[in-house]
Amino acid sequence: TSRAQVAKKKATQKKTSRAQVAKKKATQKKSKKKATQKKTSRAQVAKKKARVKRAGIRKKKK
Repeated sequence: TSRAQVAKKKATQKKTSRAQVAKKKATQKKSKKKATQKKTSRAQVAKKKARVKRAGIRKKKK
């Protein structure tokens, strides 16, 4: 690509909208949060399973 083409492309580039910027920031924040999440302890899982079993709630079969 020639210098003129590059310059033209730069001139016609749209500014990222505020909404898009906010969305990107939010997704970055989410992924950061995911990375620092602790694994659920076995005890917690067992507790939930027991509660579900007691309530007679069954997971929907896919």
